[in-house]
Formats: sequence, C-alpha cells, structure tokens
Amino acid sequence: VYLSVTTNVRFLFIFLTALLIPFLFLVDVEKVILFLLFYYVLMGFIRRFFYLFNPYIKYDPTYVIPDIFILIYFVYLLITKKQTILRNIKENFGFKIFLLLFFIMVVQMFNPIQGGLIVGIGGGKFWLIPMLWVFFSMFLDQKGVKKILIAVFLLGFISAIYGIKQTYWGFADFEKKWLYNAV
Repeated sequence: VYLSVTTNVRFLFIFLTALLIPFLFLVDVEKVILFLLFYYVLMGFIRRFFYLFNPYIKYDPTYVIPDIFILIYFVYLLITKKQTILRNIKENFGFKIFLLLFFIMVVQMFNPIQGGLIVGIGGGKFWLIPMLWVFFSMFLDQKGVKKILIAVFLLGFISAIYGIKQTYWGFADFEKKWLYNAV
C-alpha cells in the first residue's frame, strides 16, 4: 500500500498488466477474450480511479494496453497456429471476403488525401484492431462462444446498474475530478 501511494499508481498498474501478458499466452483463447472484455469494460473506471492518486493526464496509456496486447496475441497466433488459420482461409469463403476488406482498409491507411500516414494509422486503430478479433474467434467452440455471450450480458448489466447509480446518486469523487479536468 505504501508503494502505491508514494509512486505513480498508473505506472504501477501498467507495469503489473505488462507482467500479466506473458501468462495469457499459456491459456486458451477463450480466457484471453474474457480478460480483454473485462478490461475494456473496466478501463474507463480504472482510468478515472487513478485520479485519486495521480494528476490528470490527457493521453493516458491505459487505453493502449489492450490494443498492444491484441497485436502481440495476433502475432502469437500467426506463429503458433498458422496451419489452422491457413486452413480456415482456404475453406471459408466468408473469411476470404473478410481478408479482402481487411487488406483494402490497410491500403486506405496510406491514402495521402486523408491527411497523412499518422492520421491513417490513428484511424486504423479503431477498425483494424477490432477486426483482429475475428482471428481469435477461429479457435472458439460453441461452449466458448456461450461463455463469452454470458460474460457480455453480465458486464453490460453491471455497467447499466453503475450508470443508474451515477444518474440517481451522483458521481464518485474521482469521477467528479475526471469530469472537471476532462471538460
């Protein structure tokens, strides 16, 4: 507790999350997807909670953690499960269409009319990274999909309850601090 109060809590969280990443390679894809879903839902709350301990920063690295992990895990799947991915590409026409659209979107990142490469890469973060989840879904069975859908429902329900709490009983102190600094 002393360490977390006297140091940068945001840095400590990012460091501990980075230490967790190698262990996620030891579990199956279903658990990785569940971890990412929980992280995505809690990410805003975690970011606002840091304002109890650290000052406001405009560009918070906690938003980039899942994107970096998705890229790393995608490369891991390409290396370790290459044959399964190639077999799915050959057998599934829908996946071939998906790859064509994926390729078109990658090429669009280099469109000079849109405002430069940095703008293209920045925009690509919002549609290329989520499209990589399709590769994760190749390794799920029916039972895994059911677990993920249940998790999405429960996380949505909990988020809705928390939103109702904020609407009728107000924001927590750290959320008020975030609102004050962000607006």
